[in-house]
Amino acid sequence: MLVDCCQRGSRPNMEFAGNVKTDSTGTSEDNPSRLLFALSSKIERLVTRNEECIELLPTTGTNGLYEGTHAPDISISKYLQRIHRYTQCSLSCFVTGFVFIDQLIHRQPDFPLVRINVHRLLLTSIMVATKFLDDVHFNNAFYAKVGGISVLELNYLEVDFLFRLKFRLHVTSMTYQGYCSHLERELLSMRGDKIEKPLPCCHVFPDEATQPEP
Repeated sequence: MLVDCCQRGSRPNMEFAGNVKTDSTGTSEDNPSRLLFALSSKIERLVTRNEECIELLPTTGTNGLYEGTHAPDISISKYLQRIHRYTQCSLSCFVTGFVFIDQLIHRQPDFPLVRINVHRLLLTSIMVATKFLDDVHFNNAFYAKVGGISVLELNYLEVDFLFRLKFRLHVTSMTYQGYCSHLERELLSMRGDKIEKPLPCCHVFPDEATQPEP
């Protein structure tokens, strides 16, 4: 089963403030702060943990493509908000992008998520997820402008990212739901409150509903 959580037939619009967006399940996306807060919190903790033990992590010096000379001034939270604000990609792309990053760093332990590479990884993974999920999306030049890097650099990042994942972009509904649940627990641990509404979930294609999980 594949994840199909995108907005079908949507049209990019820079001036969307105040507009209520709905994903394929009917879940309101007018307030994306909950998901972005959970995601940024989780990534911040991963980055902090990795940097505390960076000397113990193996490295081959092959990740320079994603590394800047210094960490960007913008926080992870603000960076995710910026991407969402200007690209209008569906919230499912943020979850799926996180799945891609998690798969990458588990397959390649020499690729720790740290402050000098996390922004480029987030931008690349979300853009790749958008192209895979959303019917309508902006091109690389626009994403590069939003992300604060050159389009040539983003082109190289995209190709490298896809090869590192071996072009395996399919995410099962079970995997997607698992990551959503994980982010919901992140909200609970950070806020200590009850989740009033679940994060956006995926839509299973009708002809896949009866197929067994591969």
